[in-house]
Amino acid sequence: MKKLGFIFLFMALLFTGYSQSDTLYLKGNKKIPCKITEIGEAEIKYKTPDNLDGPVYVVSLNKVYKYSLAIGTSVIVTPDELLIENQHSEILSARSVVKIHPFSFVNNQISIAYEQVIKMGTNLDVEAGYINNGIMPNTSGGNFYTTTGQQAPLNGFYLKPGVKFLLGQDYSLKGMKYAHPLKGRFFRLDLVVSYMNYQDVASTISQTYSSSPVPPYTQTITATTRNSDINVLGYGGMINYGRQFILGNVMTFEYFVGVGVTGQSYSYNNTITETNTYVNDPYNPGNYPPYYGSSDIKYLSNYHAFFRIPEVGLSGTLGLRLGFIVPEKKPMPKVD
Repeated sequence: MKKLGFIFLFMALLFTGYSQSDTLYLKGNKKIPCKITEIGEAEIKYKTPDNLDGPVYVVSLNKVYKYSLAIGTSVIVTPDELLIENQHSEILSARSVVKIHPFSFVNNQISIAYEQVIKMGTNLDVEAGYINNGIMPNTSGGNFYTTTGQQAPLNGFYLKPGVKFLLGQDYSLKGMKYAHPLKGRFFRLDLVVSYMNYQDVASTISQTYSSSPVPPYTQTITATTRNSDINVLGYGGMINYGRQFILGNVMTFEYFVGVGVTGQSYSYNNTITETNTYVNDPYNPGNYPPYYGSSDIKYLSNYHAFFRIPEVGLSGTLGLRLGFIVPEKKPMPKVD
């Protein structure tokens, strides 16, 4: 009988101890009965109620959404938005972003990019663009011309697959954690390929002049012209430095500048070559052949994915990109 009484007394004391304990409610539906010893700005310290003389445990405040005290008080933990580690807590699990160049049309192209986190500090970044000089037809850009003096129609595309390495300056001081895997200064290594097709390009290959030494002193001009399509391929590698920001937990803003080494190749097709003779009569001058300039690709500098110093190969690029963060896919709730 005495033994049974001791058991009831022990259970009563144990129940009283737990009923007078505090409780931590963690994110993820985890509940911890405890004795809270200290509540700080970034963490809560506690002991287990069955070992109050034992070790002190620490939990980060951003993992707690509520705590209840034994006196009956309950407090909902509101994240401090001014703390770096809480700035992007809503989208911390978001790992991809779709980007555009808002001013790419000025360079007669439409560009889109996709960035995906591979691992912390290393992201995949792929950009592609459609090239067409009909987007901004009033810009010259040093392109080639047709026999009518209009810009030769241009179509093409470019592709820039790359790997981005975050430099790590943007982290929370507590535990040196990254503020967000899409945010911060970075180096990006790109491979680049650009294909362009110019159509109906007219160019003057050669002109020769001869004059009659006797009256009526006529001048004869022999002009050879070529009309063709030109296929241009640019390729190489770039290294970029830039920085990316997160705007309102919805968008990203990025700027970058890069340098690299590139090569190029080209070919002509649908080629028509003509040689015509023009005779200038001194009594009826002005019978000169039209001059279409040169279609020599070695003078081309704008490859749209990059700008190239002609005949050198040293290339550069720069840009601004706006991104739209892809929301994390939430798992569907289980149906019993």
